[in-house]
Amino acid sequence: MPTTQGYGHIARAKAIISELESRGIAYGVLTDKKGETFLRNNNVHVHVDSTFYGISYCFKNDGSEKSLDPLMTFGKLLIDSPQYFLDYMRVIKQVLQHGYDAIVNDGNLQITRIPVVNVVNVLHYTLPQCRRDVKRVFGGIQSLFYEGLIEPVINASSVLTDRFCMDLRTSHIDYESIFPPIVSKTTKSRDQVRYELGIGANEKLVVDGRKNPPLELYKRLGNEYQLNFLVRSCEESCRYVKAKSFIPNMIDYIAAADLFVTSPGFSSLSEGVVSGTRMLIDTPQFHFEGLKNLAIAEEEGYGKRIRSLSEDILRDVDKTHGIHSLENGLPYMVDLLERLGSQTPLLQALIRNQ
Repeated sequence: MPTTQGYGHIARAKAIISELESRGIAYGVLTDKKGETFLRNNNVHVHVDSTFYGISYCFKNDGSEKSLDPLMTFGKLLIDSPQYFLDYMRVIKQVLQHGYDAIVNDGNLQITRIPVVNVVNVLHYTLPQCRRDVKRVFGGIQSLFYEGLIEPVINASSVLTDRFCMDLRTSHIDYESIFPPIVSKTTKSRDQVRYELGIGANEKLVVDGRKNPPLELYKRLGNEYQLNFLVRSCEESCRYVKAKSFIPNMIDYIAAADLFVTSPGFSSLSEGVVSGTRMLIDTPQFHFEGLKNLAIAEEEGYGKRIRSLSEDILRDVDKTHGIHSLENGLPYMVDLLERLGSQTPLLQALIRNQ
């Protein structure tokens, strides 16, 4: 049940859907229009209710950058509150109409608890556990607003339901309350990907998963240093730069790469971490969660922030392939769903038996 500013929520839904299909478990998706388009592009053909509204934030321009506007965001939350009530009623309608036994709620504040169905709330990270966590979390007004207000409310409102809390920090993962992140399973081997791209086994491959990759820079680096690049772009491919307008299962290509250039979204970093591919990471202009993700990724040794892209690529692409990777949290999530599917809440049982 994802809403989407980026594609992280819906990418996790895609991973879970694929696993549910393999186990013969019925499912449906409640998302927004952007999420529906993502599913269709990924050839995930499911029953979709795209009337879902979801929560969004307001930003303002500060010179060349953007920043969160707390006052406008708070005002928007108040103005949109009737829509959140409608979202809640849509969920209940879906539950009663289709007989769902469990709901996966990925970051939607207004539906963290529904008395007629089991709810699994997917969360990022835990509350601050040490002084360094506190310093990172409350390092700015944007972070203070989100992680000082929104995130604690989500934690508090989901305390009476099952929670699947994901963390990139190995020291925090206990496999009982905190798990590795959820990503899609690979469907192609390293050799298959390289054969598809026309790249030799010993050639270097850099994957750039960002929206606007620097094509001219990559063409120059390819010609000068015989490096291969895979980018998301509608441009035509050339000798060293392979362009795809849509990449159906990104993790296949990340796992086959020697270096992954990415934004600091939790989903993108999760794919790099589970794949074990070293990363170069953008510093976000305004995304408060991304600042935390970047700090954690650097601390854990998964990669480095981009300072000079060409120099960073030449420095890191020849380093030993792989980092200390995390396992995929997907099996743990599906096991949790299967367990909850056998437990019917009392209120749901009463309604069904009327």
